[in-house]
Amino acid sequence: MRRLLAVFAIFLAASWVTPGSAEPQATPDAKAIKAAGFAPDDIGFVLIDLDDGRALAEQSADALFIPASVAKLATVYPAQQALGADYRFQTRLFRAGNTLYLKGGGDPVLTNLELRDLARQSKAAQPKGGWKAFFFDASDSGSAPEVSNDQPIQATYNAGIAALSVDFNRIQVNWSRDEAGKLAFHARAVADGLNVPADWVRFLPAQSEPPPGANFLYAGDASGERWLYAPDLPEALPEEGAIFLPVKQPARNTALVFRELAKRNGIVLPEPQAGAVPADATPVATVESPPLAEVMTGLLKFSNNMTAELIGLATSRRLTGQVLDPRASSAALGDWLRQRLSYVDWTGFKLVNHSGLSSESRASPRQIAAILMAMARQPVLAGMPNRIMGDDPQAEAAAKSGTMDFACGLAGYLTGRSGRRLAFAIFAIDREKRAALDAGFDRRILTPTPGARNWIGRARALENTLLKSWRDRF
Repeated sequence: MRRLLAVFAIFLAASWVTPGSAEPQATPDAKAIKAAGFAPDDIGFVLIDLDDGRALAEQSADALFIPASVAKLATVYPAQQALGADYRFQTRLFRAGNTLYLKGGGDPVLTNLELRDLARQSKAAQPKGGWKAFFFDASDSGSAPEVSNDQPIQATYNAGIAALSVDFNRIQVNWSRDEAGKLAFHARAVADGLNVPADWVRFLPAQSEPPPGANFLYAGDASGERWLYAPDLPEALPEEGAIFLPVKQPARNTALVFRELAKRNGIVLPEPQAGAVPADATPVATVESPPLAEVMTGLLKFSNNMTAELIGLATSRRLTGQVLDPRASSAALGDWLRQRLSYVDWTGFKLVNHSGLSSESRASPRQIAAILMAMARQPVLAGMPNRIMGDDPQAEAAAKSGTMDFACGLAGYLTGRSGRRLAFAIFAIDREKRAALDAGFDRRILTPTPGARNWIGRARALENTLLKSWRDRF
């Protein structure tokens, strides 16, 4: 058996590094790429037979591309292996005398409902005379005010990261104008009908005119969340409206939401302060997340970046025993993949966060396909969204997509008409336009890049064409 496994490992390694023998211009895939208006170097893909590891079709399979959210596959697989499918994140309350501590465990799906339950559990522990101090502790994981510093500041998909996070670290903002034209703003944390006014988020008029497409500018500091708006530009903000904005100070925001929910349940708390739970503190209450398998199924379906970051941070802590920042944490998971899947050439593989939200990250189709092959042995990770190809309901692929302006990808599983089980990874990029965008990017502007939507449409159509062709041919 050992000899057979060794032979299989050698064969598998060879299949990853040996390019296909067919001339690119002679293949149906190359014709499809040309018909879609892409240059050969714009597209990279590999199609793998899951039963024997053989590459059935490939082009630029070892070239590096921006993976975007396809990079989340490089987070969920190590997480499942290191933490286990049944792992649950915990958020806890501790007591030391008449001081209450809220300690985060990195729960990426914590909502107002769980915080309310936590408050209700703690009622019996109230000291005589009430709580004299209230601290929040987010030291269980690394933190950052946003997922990526090369993305729009105002985007909700670029919210802050902390071990204490609630409602995906976003707030809903409503505004209206009175007869004099003065704007009034109301912010609230929302979750499943349990809404909490977030009056600690302040809105102030900007002193200078923001650029077009920058309706809100972040100006928060240690004192709290603060956003600037353009009061004299009706075209920037209509008479009334609503929007979601990201939270950049998640731990403090979560503590403030908990404080308000505690008040609703008869518990009065002072203003929260950052502080570590003492070693001799007494546990008071605990709430848990759903099991990791369920959380990751939601991640693969909805692709929430904050969720990916917190899962990745928990995984690197388990693997290294250290609390790492997102960049170092992503590097740790990359090192784990290199060791675990050592038969793959990981040259150039680089993820700077766990969500793929960065134009710095790089991965090749073959590297992502290696992760897919490993994931195929773990049914818990099979819950990727199905993508219908054309009108045939049987022609579908379970895949994770990733999208940035002028860069996109799709990776997952496909069953051929013959019944063959296949794994694939497809990437597309316009390197010139992406480089120009990065060089002149204004993080204050949220509006789409001109031409990017049309480019993405063509790339997605090409993905479908390739998948349908592979299904028919294999």
